[in-house]
Amino acid sequence: MNLLRKSSDLQDHASATLDAAGSKVRELGGSATDSARHMSDTASREARNVSDSARQWWAHNRDGALDAIHHARQEALALGESTQDYVRERPVKSMLVAVALGAAVTALAMLLSRRQD
Repeated sequence: MNLLRKSSDLQDHASATLDAAGSKVRELGGSATDSARHMSDTASREARNVSDSARQWWAHNRDGALDAIHHARQEALALGESTQDYVRERPVKSMLVAVALGAAVTALAMLLSRRQD
């Protein structure tokens, strides 16, 4: 009978040990789930922050580029108007300057083409 009692005690001890191990596994599983959820929330929050920062950077730089293009366009229009006014006020001088520039460009082109031959 002593053997039966030892066997029963051993079985009870094994059952208690398995129950305790099961509790620990469930506890660790819950802790791991909580940790994973926390990490996921943190990663999502950081991804949103990066996305918002990138969006703000793009909006800021896009506006700056559009402003620079607008400014350059205005400057080109003003220069064109100024040139037209100059040609209207001094047509002979404008023609002589245009001929001189054309001759200089032609001479430079001929000089460069002779060097290549």
